Amino acid sequence: MTKTALVVIDVQNDFLEGGSLGVDGSLPIVPLINEIRKNPLFSEIIFTQDWHPKGHVSFASAHPGHKPMDVITLPDGTEQTLWPDHCVQDSEGAAFPANLVVLPTDYIVHKGTNKDVDSYSAFFDNKRIHKTSLEDYLHKKGITTLYFCGLCLDFCVFYSAMDSHSVGFKTYCILDACGSIGAESAAKAKEDMKGSSIILLNSSEIPQ
Repeated sequence: MTKTALVVIDVQNDFLEGGSLGVDGSLPIVPLINEIRKNPLFSEIIFTQDWHPKGHVSFASAHPGHKPMDVITLPDGTEQTLWPDHCVQDSEGAAFPANLVVLPTDYIVHKGTNKDVDSYSAFFDNKRIHKTSLEDYLHKKGITTLYFCGLCLDFCVFYSAMDSHSVGFKTYCILDACGSIGAESAAKAKEDMKGSSIILLNSSEIPQ
């Protein structure tokens, strides 16, 4: 039997409008996600949280002489986009907004916990060295299909959906329940997802 989960990516105070890395126009997705989660299609509701230690490699403040949005080359040769400090473990910025419905029965995945490696995807860090707990949890629960939403379409939602597809889940992205950083990067993310057979839809198109 097909079992389906809703995966809500990084809807945290720092990523919402007004946060340290806030996405313009993102606040309306919170009540929409609260409505989407009521759909009986979803047997599991999963939330991810960026959960960075202080001094994380992705923070511009950890690299003297650099500023947010700079792209640097790390000692191992990989490129790293630098961001303002955000979603520091146990901070208010890392918390879910007060109006987001998160229940004790929901499963929460922490990512970006390694100080030296960034982690956009809900499944793997950016170097694909370490996995989060998500894939094993989904297999344990018999989940075969995932619907993604949250922040941001052009970064963490995109990478999570692409990894979901790559490890064998039927994958959907709920476009109107995502915020994005830029129009150009969002358009490319959508094009790449479609090219990988990820199904793009709006919340009104989710079957009941």
